[in-house]
Amino acid sequence: MIRRKIQIKNKKGIHLRPSSIIAKMLQKTSDKVVLYAGKQTVKEFSVFSILGLCLRYNDYVLLQVDGPDEQNTIKKLQCLFEHKYDFT
Repeated sequence: MIRRKIQIKNKKGIHLRPSSIIAKMLQKTSDKVVLYAGKQTVKEFSVFSILGLCLRYNDYVLLQVDGPDEQNTIKKLQCLFEHKYDFT
């Protein structure tokens, strides 16, 4: 099991579009993933469950990944949560 604390770097936080991208990635993995943000814990992933974490710029999310491909999964998740999305 791997745990990693990630800071949100997108100026607008994790809004609808990034939540959709993250949810799609999470739905494809066979690893067990848990997200912790403040007092909230998310174990089942949809756009709305990620959006419901209300992650804003400079907030932190704790990622926990357990499974056969946990190294790769946590790297992808870190990249997605730290990405500076620029949708125009």
